[in-house]
Amino acid sequence: GTQRVQISNDGSGWLGASDKLFWDASGNLTVAGAVTADSVAAENIVAGTITGSTLQTASAGGQRVIIQADTNDIAFVGNRGDGTYELLCTIGITQDGSDYILGDFGTINSTRIAVRGTSLSSTALWGHSINGLGLYARSTAYYAAYLRGNSTYAALHFWNETANPTSAAA
Repeated sequence: GTQRVQISNDGSGWLGASDKLFWDASGNLTVAGAVTADSVAAENIVAGTITGSTLQTASAGGQRVIIQADTNDIAFVGNRGDGTYELLCTIGITQDGSDYILGDFGTINSTRIAVRGTSLSSTALWGHSINGLGLYARSTAYYAAYLRGNSTYAALHFWNETANPTSAAA
């Protein structure tokens, strides 16, 4: 008959056919074709493309990053500032009522800064809209926006495309 298995003295070998399922003396397993499993435990996965419905960096209950194919977004779960872990950021198209949101940062329970921009010599945070608001800020208990300039630059600069710019110190 046809040989179906080979195990060499060094521990290497193959099963079925020498080019379908084989392993070397170091324990590296090579499979030609698809592998189906309910669960895989591995310290390091090296792959060109990983395809699936959800990829997350840790199981539920702690800090993790979740990439979801069905919603086409990436979500970040972290400590909101009081030891409780919750969804703090999503990037991808999500809908809130009639609004479509590309990035959602922070929660009503978070004590962290939701968005921060820092730059040495350029604009740190910039909002632009062709037909809507470039920046919308709202607070129910504190300043909606806190702006601070220095002796050289105004904290707030108003610009209207059809009029001259004006500045106001905050």
